[in-house]
Amino acid sequence: MYLRKIMALPFLPEGDIESMFERLEGQASTAALGEFTDYVRTTWIESRTWPPSSWSVYMQSVRTNNHIEG
Repeated sequence: MYLRKIMALPFLPEGDIESMFERLEGQASTAALGEFTDYVRTTWIESRTWPPSSWSVYMQSVRTNNHIEG
């Protein structure tokens, strides 16, 4: 359930992603989940290459990079 919540972050408004991630990060109950949240923070939350604005799909009609799937 915890990983599903992390994977659902792109469906939130861009401005809410970081604060919700921080709430979830505080709920990491094992060392493995802690390592995972460290990865998500450095790769997706604080990244200059892929900031949350580039992967948030909130209120977008096409939520995939393959428009035929939509």
